[in-house]
Amino acid sequence: MKRLAMLIGNTNGLPGIHKDLEDFERFLCSNSGGVWSPNLDIVKAYNVSLEELRKSFAEVKNAKLDYFIFYYSGHGGLDRTSGETILELNKLGECIDETEISNLAARQLNIFDCCRALPEDIRKSFVEDSAQFSADSFTAKSRDIYNARIMQAYKQQISLYACSKRECANATGEGSIYTQNLIKAAKSNCSAEILVLDAHKTACAPTVYRASKLGEKQNPDYKANPFIPKEKQLILSISTFHLQG
Repeated sequence: MKRLAMLIGNTNGLPGIHKDLEDFERFLCSNSGGVWSPNLDIVKAYNVSLEELRKSFAEVKNAKLDYFIFYYSGHGGLDRTSGETILELNKLGECIDETEISNLAARQLNIFDCCRALPEDIRKSFVEDSAQFSADSFTAKSRDIYNARIMQAYKQQISLYACSKRECANATGEGSIYTQNLIKAAKSNCSAEILVLDAHKTACAPTVYRASKLGEKQNPDYKANPFIPKEKQLILSISTFHLQG
């Protein structure tokens, strides 16, 4: 299976972005996350230029990948006309619309942990989240089972958002609320596998609660085909206990 994960962060004035990318990379490299290789399967970059990112996207599309994960943590906003999410990539203020990130691979998961607000909506909020995550050991068996399950899924596009439109995504030096809760949900594998959308839904409640403690509204959202049967949906993780069976 041809796969790639691209992890992009904008660290300009934001606490915890490095931790978000490092934690998500650590999860992907774990047994339950699919044993992605940091040297072969993962591209991680901070404060990239718009030109560099567009060049990378062209290479991704030309590669005809079976599975592509795009993860972004940093500044974001909302296009007033189209209503689409905008990612601010660097301190120069270069931005890209989420539509440019769509349909780059047959199966694609986008995770946007950023604000989706208009300028008048934005308020800075902070919350402590000191959770730490440990990586599982690298095993070929985990990788093979994960790959087979991804290829079992229908071709599809899923986008996860840390907040709803006209809301802000909250973060601190310990990482972004939504990202940390999504990783926790993905690693709580009691069953054989955890679907992307199930992990997202599990991460919603603690994200909403923690934001509410700040007097903030943060309601994670998603886009996906609602008619795909569960056995053909994309998974976010597999159970390490199941793998040992």
